[in-house]
Amino acid sequence: MSADLGWMRACAVCRELVVPLESTERGAGELRQFEQARVHLVDAHLAVLPGYADGCANCQEWKALAAHPEGLALSVVPVLGREDLLHRAGHLISSGSRSA
Repeated sequence: MSADLGWMRACAVCRELVVPLESTERGAGELRQFEQARVHLVDAHLAVLPGYADGCANCQEWKALAAHPEGLALSVVPVLGREDLLHRAGHLISSGSRSA
């Protein structure tokens, strides 16, 4: 975990879910933990989620969608918004000792 993410060490749930993910490759068991970590980061640490990463094609798609949601049904906007946040939370997990 990089020094600028030290706030994760202060959170018991982050220590349990995120820190172990930084030292292993993501296999089948780790995918569930990765998803749990992303959900926790969105639910508990929304204020520190990163913006859209310039080098991430998925972030650029989310950014474009967020800029022009007018063609979407109102019922899917909250779902897509949450998926956007979950994607960006994944960058926090990946920003430690390995790349996304």
